[in-house]
Amino acid sequence: MRDNLTLPPVGLGMWNYGGLLNPDHSRDHSELKAIEQAISLGYRHFDTAEMYGAGHSEELLGRALVGLNRSDFIITSKVKPENLSYQGILSACDSSLKRLQTDFIDLYLIHWPSKEIPLADSFHALNRLVSEDKVRNVGVSNFDLPLLEEAVRLSETPLFGNQVLYSLFHRKPQFDGTLEFCQEHELTLTAL
Repeated sequence: MRDNLTLPPVGLGMWNYGGLLNPDHSRDHSELKAIEQAISLGYRHFDTAEMYGAGHSEELLGRALVGLNRSDFIITSKVKPENLSYQGILSACDSSLKRLQTDFIDLYLIHWPSKEIPLADSFHALNRLVSEDKVRNVGVSNFDLPLLEEAVRLSETPLFGNQVLYSLFHRKPQFDGTLEFCQEHELTLTAL
């Protein structure tokens, strides 16, 4: 059910908020203040993941948004590769929703592709999450062109896009056909 989501030009990436791959509560106060400051400056898109601080990044964002109008914000979260099985994604999403203290995630991405779990299993779960209104839009991250093409085929709703490393110094998506494919299929290419 792609809901015509448009991402603002700049969002707050929350990697390292709440710890790297393990929770770190030592900076909670300053990180909450940083999120609150970002909100006061007009940030409306927040990009987090269950992998960031083993979910603590999502907890901090959820705490910062308590009492605010949820519809004013866009939350992107990502499911890690080891949770890409059908049941794994359903459980991971429920856990993320609980940590974020929200009923839905605006954009839910496969963080990294898995070589062990078939993409069809993952999209079976993502399609269900969209039908249950737990997720508004689905997408992928760190997908090369062949995997992106497969994801477009497997998604029952229009795939939102692909989040990739893309900058002045890292132009691979421009040269390997990923950017052109996204443009041709009206997918958003989000640069990390």
